[in-house]
Amino acid sequence: LISKHEQISEPQSTPEKPPVSVSKASHVEGEVWLTKKDGTRMQLTRFSKLYDGDTIESKGGEATLELPDGHKIIVRKNSTITLGDENEMLLSFGSIKAFFKKLLMPYTINTPGGTLVIRGTKFVLTHNKERGSSNLNLHEGKVDIITNAGTKTVSAGTSITFNKEGIISQKELTEADWKSLTEQFEKDINYIFF
Repeated sequence: LISKHEQISEPQSTPEKPPVSVSKASHVEGEVWLTKKDGTRMQLTRFSKLYDGDTIESKGGEATLELPDGHKIIVRKNSTITLGDENEMLLSFGSIKAFFKKLLMPYTINTPGGTLVIRGTKFVLTHNKERGSSNLNLHEGKVDIITNAGTKTVSAGTSITFNKEGIISQKELTEADWKSLTEQFEKDINYIFF
């Protein structure tokens, strides 16, 4: 029994923290869609703030995303990515070009073909949904690729193809190869990147 001086307290609910933006769109060209974690779908616009769980689908368009500390990811046309927390994303298919300054905490990019752990680098990453494989063209820095076969550290000047089972092929990425990749991105989206 409870005396008239005792009170039953209501359970205290912990206030939810407001969502923290993990990225913003600094450039959008053409048809690019944003699907929020709750399923709301809208066209992506310049300066859109992006959050954990947001999915970017570039149909005929392209978008440049700025992450904290000035890191950049260019989502090429016909590509889909989903943002995780401030240090993670998923490339479901298509291509991205990325520039990461030296990082204190690694950034992780998952693909159906494996996982990249990035510490500061410049690269182009493509995932081919039909083949189930990913291709990394690493221009600067080092990246760890994690597959079912284990972890492989890849250094600058490498083009490597992998799937969830392991490394399929690896070759040198020359400056001419990198220039050609960069020119293709610039040609397709009509503006210059880093």
